Amino acid sequence: MKKIVIGLTIVICLLTACSQKPNSEPTPFVTVNSLDGVTMSTISGTVTPTGLTVIIENRSSERFLYGQYFSVEKKIGDNWYEVPILEDAYSFIDLGHNVAPLQSVEWVVDWEGYYGVLDNVNIVF
Repeated sequence: MKKIVIGLTIVICLLTACSQKPNSEPTPFVTVNSLDGVTMSTISGTVTPTGLTVIIENRSSERFLYGQYFSVEKKIGDNWYEVPILEDAYSFIDLGHNVAPLQSVEWVVDWEGYYGVLDNVNIVF
């Protein structure tokens, strides 16, 4: 069966009432949720200021791979901006994890070592 490698990027929205100019770069991601048959959702009650648990569901007949890289973004007004990674942040491990056809997996995401403790966390995929 053909393997298709996908990079899943978690986009985490931090709602703010700030009207100040951002101190980070605009997001490079224009299209999200474009992989037919694969969905991501959070497990209710797992979102904290330091992480969350994601369910990746593969409802297709293809095998998919995902990696551990993710990014955090902040919405200011109508625009999304990258949240800078901490200066002494950990590095991401470049591994591929399988999601077999018609299967799902849970992924525990801990962003504290990359972004610290975040306030007002809301999730958008």
